[in-house]
Amino acid sequence: MKIIYTFLMTLCCTQLAAEVATFSTDDNTLNVPLLVINGSVYYQDVTINLNSKTGEFSILSASKTDAASVGAQSVTL
Repeated sequence: MKIIYTFLMTLCCTQLAAEVATFSTDDNTLNVPLLVINGSVYYQDVTINLNSKTGEFSILSASKTDAASVGAQSVTL
């Protein structure tokens, strides 16, 4: 289970000056200010619910955005 959370945190965290991903233990919700997928698909304000019993997760909300509006981002796993 911890591996899944660590993977999601690593995947979702990008190099932003003031904004970082946060996790709420109250409702197992991960909030990500910017999510980059394959270096070309960009989402802002992503909320992900993590089920600690099954290891599954679901995306509760996200706003798709244009890469030009946030600048170049890179994520390495």
